[in-house]
Amino acid sequence: VARHLLERCIEHWHEIECTRGVVLLPDASSCRLFHARGFETSNAMLIDLKRTMSDEERQQVHALRVGGVQGTDEYLVLLMRALPQQLDAAVAPEVSRIVQRVQARFGAHIDAPAAAVPLQGRVLGDRHLAADGGTGTGARRV
Repeated sequence: VARHLLERCIEHWHEIECTRGVVLLPDASSCRLFHARGFETSNAMLIDLKRTMSDEERQQVHALRVGGVQGTDEYLVLLMRALPQQLDAAVAPEVSRIVQRVQARFGAHIDAPAAAVPLQGRVLGDRHLAADGGTGTGARRV
Protein backbone atom coordinates (compact mmCIF):
# COMPACT_ATOMS: atom_id res chain seq x y z
CA VAL A 1 0.00 0.00 0.00
CA ALA A 2 2.76 2.45 0.94
CA ARG A 3 4.60 1.86 -2.35
CA HIS A 4 1.40 2.40 -4.35
CA LEU A 5 0.60 5.65 -2.51
CA LEU A 6 4.13 6.94 -2.99
CA GLU A 7 4.08 6.11 -6.72
CA ARG A 8 0.74 7.89 -7.10
CA CYS A 9 2.17 10.96 -5.33
CA ILE A 10 5.14 11.00 -7.70
CA GLU A 11 2.83 10.61 -10.72
CA HIS A 12 0.74 13.54 -9.47
CA TRP A 13 3.85 15.68 -8.97
CA HIS A 14 4.84 14.96 -12.58
CA GLU A 15 1.33 15.77 -13.82
CA ILE A 16 1.37 19.19 -12.17
CA GLU A 17 4.98 19.73 -13.34
CA CYS A 18 6.64 19.87 -9.92
CA THR A 19 10.42 19.90 -10.16
CA ARG A 20 11.14 18.64 -6.65
CA GLY A 21 9.26 16.46 -4.18
CA VAL A 22 9.76 16.48 -0.43
CA VAL A 23 8.71 13.99 2.24
CA LEU A 24 9.32 15.16 5.78
CA LEU A 25 10.39 12.91 8.63
CA PRO A 26 10.03 9.40 7.23
CA ASP A 27 10.61 6.68 9.80
CA ALA A 28 13.64 4.40 9.42
CA SER A 29 11.63 1.55 7.86
CA SER A 30 10.22 3.90 5.18
CA CYS A 31 13.64 5.17 4.07
CA ARG A 32 14.27 2.01 1.97
CA LEU A 33 11.05 2.67 0.04
CA PHE A 34 11.95 6.32 -0.57
CA HIS A 35 15.52 5.48 -1.62
CA ALA A 36 14.23 2.86 -4.06
CA ARG A 37 12.07 5.52 -5.79
CA GLY A 38 14.93 8.01 -6.24
CA PHE A 39 14.85 10.10 -3.07
CA GLU A 40 18.10 11.27 -1.54
CA THR A 41 18.75 11.56 2.20
CA SER A 42 19.10 15.01 3.74
CA ASN A 43 17.19 16.65 6.57
CA ALA A 44 14.16 15.43 4.63
CA MET A 45 13.72 12.94 1.82
CA LEU A 46 14.10 14.71 -1.59
CA ILE A 47 13.46 13.60 -5.17
CA ASP A 48 14.45 15.48 -8.32
CA LEU A 49 11.45 15.54 -10.69
CA LYS A 50 12.87 17.73 -13.45
CA ARG A 51 11.51 16.63 -16.76
CA THR A 52 13.34 16.78 -20.03
CA MET A 53 12.36 19.39 -22.58
CA SER A 54 10.42 18.37 -25.65
CA ASP A 55 11.91 19.01 -29.10
CA GLU A 56 9.49 21.91 -29.56
CA GLU A 57 10.50 23.44 -26.22
CA ARG A 58 14.18 23.14 -27.23
CA GLN A 59 13.39 24.96 -30.47
CA GLN A 60 11.48 27.66 -28.58
CA VAL A 61 14.32 28.15 -26.08
CA HIS A 62 16.80 28.38 -28.97
CA ALA A 63 14.62 30.96 -30.75
CA LEU A 64 14.39 33.06 -27.57
CA ARG A 65 18.17 32.95 -27.12
CA VAL A 66 18.75 33.91 -30.75
CA GLY A 67 16.38 36.82 -30.12
CA GLY A 68 18.55 37.92 -27.19
CA VAL A 69 16.49 36.64 -24.25
CA GLN A 70 18.65 35.24 -21.46
CA GLY A 71 17.90 32.78 -18.69
CA THR A 72 17.85 29.13 -17.76
CA ASP A 73 16.03 26.64 -19.96
CA GLU A 74 13.29 26.34 -17.32
CA TYR A 75 12.84 30.13 -17.20
CA LEU A 76 12.60 30.43 -20.98
CA VAL A 77 10.05 27.59 -21.18
CA LEU A 78 8.04 29.41 -18.51
CA LEU A 79 8.18 32.64 -20.55
CA MET A 80 6.78 30.73 -23.53
CA ARG A 81 3.71 29.85 -21.42
CA ALA A 82 3.08 33.39 -20.14
CA LEU A 83 0.21 35.64 -21.16
CA PRO A 84 1.07 39.09 -22.59
CA GLN A 85 -0.02 40.78 -19.35
CA GLN A 86 2.23 38.48 -17.32
CA LEU A 87 5.18 39.21 -19.60
CA ASP A 88 4.56 42.96 -19.42
CA ALA A 89 4.55 42.79 -15.62
CA ALA A 90 7.60 40.53 -15.30
CA VAL A 91 10.13 41.49 -17.98
CA ALA A 92 11.39 44.53 -19.88
CA PRO A 93 9.15 45.72 -22.76
CA GLU A 94 11.67 44.62 -25.42
CA VAL A 95 11.92 41.12 -23.90
CA SER A 96 8.11 40.92 -23.79
CA ARG A 97 7.94 41.80 -27.52
CA ILE A 98 10.57 39.18 -28.40
CA VAL A 99 8.84 36.47 -26.37
CA GLN A 100 5.46 37.29 -27.92
CA ARG A 101 6.94 37.13 -31.43
CA VAL A 102 8.46 33.71 -30.67
CA GLN A 103 5.19 32.57 -29.11
CA ALA A 104 3.33 33.62 -32.29
CA ARG A 105 5.87 31.80 -34.46
CA PHE A 106 5.25 28.57 -32.55
CA GLY A 107 1.48 29.04 -32.26
CA ALA A 108 1.75 29.53 -28.50
CA HIS A 109 0.78 33.22 -28.29
CA ILE A 110 -2.50 33.94 -26.53
CA ASP A 111 -3.88 37.39 -27.24
CA ALA A 112 -5.91 37.54 -24.03
CA PRO A 113 -8.21 40.45 -25.02
CA ALA A 114 -9.03 38.81 -28.36
CA ALA A 115 -9.44 35.40 -26.73
CA ALA A 116 -11.74 36.65 -23.98
CA VAL A 117 -15.34 35.56 -24.31
CA PRO A 118 -17.82 38.20 -23.23
CA LEU A 119 -19.78 36.94 -20.24
CA GLN A 120 -22.37 39.71 -19.99
CA GLY A 121 -25.86 38.29 -20.45
CA ARG A 122 -24.91 34.65 -19.77
CA VAL A 123 -26.15 32.46 -16.94
CA LEU A 124 -23.12 31.06 -15.16
CA GLY A 125 -24.57 28.79 -12.46
CA ASP A 126 -23.88 29.63 -8.85
CA ARG A 127 -21.24 32.23 -9.77
CA HIS A 128 -21.74 35.16 -12.09
CA LEU A 129 -19.66 37.93 -13.56
CA ALA A 130 -21.29 41.34 -13.64
CA ALA A 131 -20.62 43.90 -16.36
CA ASP A 132 -18.29 45.76 -13.99
CA GLY A 133 -16.23 42.58 -13.42
CA GLY A 134 -17.51 41.90 -9.90
CA THR A 135 -18.43 38.41 -8.84
CA GLY A 136 -21.36 37.21 -6.84
CA THR A 137 -23.26 34.06 -6.07
CA GLY A 138 -26.55 32.71 -7.30
CA ALA A 139 -27.66 31.68 -10.76
CA ARG A 140 -28.68 34.89 -12.42
CA ARG A 141 -28.48 36.53 -15.78
CA VAL A 142 -25.85 39.26 -15.92
